[in-house]
Amino acid sequence: MNFYIKTLGCKVNQAESDDIAKLLTEYGHTHSTLSEEANLIIINTCTVTHVADRKSRQMIRKLHEANPKAEIIITGCVVENPKGILPEIGRIVKKQNVLAEVSKFERIQYLDIATSENVKTRKHLLVQNGCNYFCSYCIIPTARNSLISKPIETAITEASALIAESTKEIVLTGINLGLYNNNNHGLSDLVERITQLPGDFRIRLGSIEPNLIDDKLLRLIETSNKVCPHLHIPLQGASDNLLKIMGRRYNKASYLGLIERIHSLNKLVTITTDIIVGHPGETEEDFKELINLLSQNLFLNIHLFMYSKRAGTVAYERKDHLDEQIKKERMSLAIKALEQSNKSYLATLKNKDCILLVEETENGTGFGYSEHYVYCETPTATPVNSFISIKYSV
Repeated sequence: MNFYIKTLGCKVNQAESDDIAKLLTEYGHTHSTLSEEANLIIINTCTVTHVADRKSRQMIRKLHEANPKAEIIITGCVVENPKGILPEIGRIVKKQNVLAEVSKFERIQYLDIATSENVKTRKHLLVQNGCNYFCSYCIIPTARNSLISKPIETAITEASALIAESTKEIVLTGINLGLYNNNNHGLSDLVERITQLPGDFRIRLGSIEPNLIDDKLLRLIETSNKVCPHLHIPLQGASDNLLKIMGRRYNKASYLGLIERIHSLNKLVTITTDIIVGHPGETEEDFKELINLLSQNLFLNIHLFMYSKRAGTVAYERKDHLDEQIKKERMSLAIKALEQSNKSYLATLKNKDCILLVEETENGTGFGYSEHYVYCETPTATPVNSFISIKYSV
């Protein structure tokens, strides 16, 4: 049987899709890159915004129309969201049941494990699930509100298996990764244990809330060559007013203090973040603080999101929603400021040393990400899934 998996949304969804693919592959089925060739199509949906909901529905219809004979399984966060709306196509399977569901497919006895010509340089290791923060704009805790942390020994065993498969970059992921806790072993303890494993690999950390980054984690980033010196630390609101409205667990001063501390480490550490534009209650002064923040050259990149209403969230019930035109104008201005910010920050990296993980090659050029999460290209004969030392030419 050929199967195809379409994943929408975050790294956690990707990690869960990887688990599904691994199980089906071990059963001897073939992971197809073309949905038209598949007998089974699995769609892992995302519900983080109403736009994500719509994209999930559109993708379900598109894949069904392209291959109407294929069996379709729909899973993911739209399924978990009580207010999620899905087309009447295929079978809907809750996330916790999807592995059991796909395990029902016949195991092909004459194959121990299917192989692929594609080399996967980076794999996600899901170690934490669930969030109970209930920020004003976010529906995810409604879909995933049980806090689950993978036993640390299980995580170490899985990391060892990935290294044995020649995975060069292990991405630790979770819905709220910093809440990882297994028998009082926190995220920094897990990272430390993985760094002690033998092999030529590196660890990349998924998004971590600023209030959950501890001293031990920063020391590991500073001292270990196996931990990527890059952190994604969501800010969401650029003013104390917005942070309070959003229900975030820090203020602007504490966030900027953390950024300053990271930049003072004895190593180049890049930072990326998320910011919402046009959240209910956002004033002109709040927006000016965002534009001012963008001029400070603090971030490698900022993922800007225009606020979208999500039924079932605190923000949805507020009476001070901004006019759509105002949101669009502010988003446009923020994008322009961000483009200049990105250009200025990248200029500071020029001629600095980095380690590129070659993920693909074409005509004598290697492409991939550095440890700082900068996408690079360089002339090289180095094969895919190898590390190479280069200087930034940005």
